[in-house]
Amino acid sequence: MKRFGSARFDAVLGSAERDAATRALRSAGAQVTSWRATGRCSYASLDVADGFAPEPVRANFADVRIDVPPLAALRILPRDRPRLTALLGAFAGPGRPSGVTDAYVDGGEALVVEFDAAHTPAAVVVAVADAELAPTPGRTVEALLRFDDAALVAYAGAVLGIPDLTPARLIETYVP
Repeated sequence: MKRFGSARFDAVLGSAERDAATRALRSAGAQVTSWRATGRCSYASLDVADGFAPEPVRANFADVRIDVPPLAALRILPRDRPRLTALLGAFAGPGRPSGVTDAYVDGGEALVVEFDAAHTPAAVVVAVADAELAPTPGRTVEALLRFDDAALVAYAGAVLGIPDLTPARLIETYVP
């Protein structure tokens, strides 16, 4: 059974740093499948082998967060940029959804929301964003990390209105 994971670095890694992180993750038992970066963080989607041991990676990179199953991270770009303040309040304030682990403004144009998809489905994050953007609707949502199968199926089922959707019924898998 294929397992997915993620690594979040609290810095924008340069090419040499990404190469070093990729080597460290590979030696620990994880294959990097993609890299994405914001103005504040670098994200790596991982395929994780049995026996994955992240401790050496954490020892070499003090600013890394490793999650198996993966952290979920969405970058939400509202059409109306002044709505970023309302979005940040919805995801970083005291009433935020329980699974949200971090939210920050990226480059003055988007909001990045990191969350545990097992506790807060992606559909809930998008619905909260849409509610905050209701006065001036319109947004683009980008996945910064690959969803695992369970999170992808839950999101697709919610969007398509098929609550009993299963992985076997998906036609294709989204990989960022």
